Parts: sequence; structure tokens; C-alpha cells
Amino acid sequence: MSLTNVITDPDESFRKRAENPGLLRPLGIVFLAAIASVLAPLLTYREFVAAGAPPLASLSLAGSVVFGFFGQFVAWIIFALVFYLLSIAVGGEGSLGDTFKLNGWGFAPAIFAGIISAIAQFIALQNVSVPDLPQNLNSENAAEFTEALVSFQTAIQSQAAVRIAALIAIVLLIWQGIIWMHATKHARNLSSRGAAIAVWIPVGLLVLSQLYNLLTGWVI
Repeated sequence: MSLTNVITDPDESFRKRAENPGLLRPLGIVFLAAIASVLAPLLTYREFVAAGAPPLASLSLAGSVVFGFFGQFVAWIIFALVFYLLSIAVGGEGSLGDTFKLNGWGFAPAIFAGIISAIAQFIALQNVSVPDLPQNLNSENAAEFTEALVSFQTAIQSQAAVRIAALIAIVLLIWQGIIWMHATKHARNLSSRGAAIAVWIPVGLLVLSQLYNLLTGWVI
């Protein structure tokens, strides 16, 4: 099963793959999604280091890079487990292992989301300067340090490129949901309706949450 087939005809692709789902290829997809997810924070980290930011700020950004990378693998486990548990209520019969393996393919759109986010971050960083942070953090300047970082992040998020990228990310998340629905359908031997219920309850809530955050940012 190729990635192209998953994108163009996920239902047929997962129907053929359900008997022998395999782990290596979906693992590779999630790995690429993890790499793509850290591109944007890496760009910010590079800017802070180049500007001579204090170690604490650089360490915080480095932490976001690590979190972003491993977060994709954690999300893979959580989504697969949630889909598996919800599918029990609609008569799911397949194994958790097959659900986990097939749903790894659903992270393909996240690769594009990460790349688009990095491009948007690069554009935003051309318009937003790294804040002048105190080198030695203490109780007297802790509030100033925190406020500067929050102001910087707010300025980045308010950039048009970043907002457009966030909107595209929501569209790509919906695309992920479509792939996950077909993957769960064949991994758990469900009807299309049952797979839609198992997948779109959590994914729909996540889409609404991200859309709310995006619209709130635009209003503000």
C-alpha cells in the first residue's frame, strides 16, 4: 500500500491492507510528521540563539522542539486507543494492534501541516523581532521575562501567515479524520456509520477547539 493510494482511495487501500497492516510504513509516516512538526519551533530557536537570548529562553524553546517531536508519537497512541475504545460501542471486532498500525497512515496530512507551519513561521519571524530579555533571571525581572515571551508569541500568532497556516492545519486535520475513519473501519470491521462515530467524536471536538481558538485570535 502506497501513500498515494491512501490519499486518493483510503477505503480501498485499507480494505486490502487490513489482513496484514504492518508497522514499518506507518511508523515512517509518523516519524516524518514528527520531523515536520519541529521545523517551526526550530526556526524560532535559531532566531533566539542568534539574538543572544538567555539560556532559559533557549532551553524553553528547545523543550518545545522535543515535545513537538515526541508529541506526534503520543498522539498516535492516544488516537488509536480512543478510536478502539469508542468503536467497541458500535460493534468493533478487530484488534488494537491493527487499529494502531492502520491509523498511523492518518498522520500523512500532518507532514504537510508541519511544513506549511514552518513556512509561515519563517515569514512571521521576518516581521517580529526577538524580545530583549534579561540575561540573568531573578525574582525582580521574572515578570518582565514572562511578559516579553508572551508578547513575542502573541505577535507571532497575530501574523497573517501564521493564521492562514493555522486555518490550513484545521483543513488538514479534517483530512486526517477522513483517513482515520477508513482505517478504523477496516481495522475494526465496522460499517461506515460506525467508523464515523468512533472517529469523528474526538476528531470533531478537536477541530471545533482549534477553530474556536483561531476565530478567537482573529476577533482579538
